[in-house]
Amino acid sequence: MRKLQDILTDARKWTQKANARDVQGDICLTNSKQAASWCLSGALTACDYSYSDTDLIWHKINQYLMHRGYSSAIDWNDSPDRTFQDIRDLVTTLDI
Repeated sequence: MRKLQDILTDARKWTQKANARDVQGDICLTNSKQAASWCLSGALTACDYSYSDTDLIWHKINQYLMHRGYSSAIDWNDSPDRTFQDIRDLVTTLDI
């Protein structure tokens, strides 16, 4: 089973303001064969987790971010000052 850290391996595979984008940067479906980059939420959907595992991972992410003053993982991902390194640090720290 792929983890988020298996999908979000470099900055080219991460996006903002869309669940997924193709190589041209156009929005596409998360599980599309054309998907080349994902936001945090889209990458979680692209993983083949069960519904209960996905729910637990979202809870883990949101708890981590709430303790750091953020109210939403999606808003955190889409923040203009967010970097890929921030994303990478999150998925590595949480081992997701």
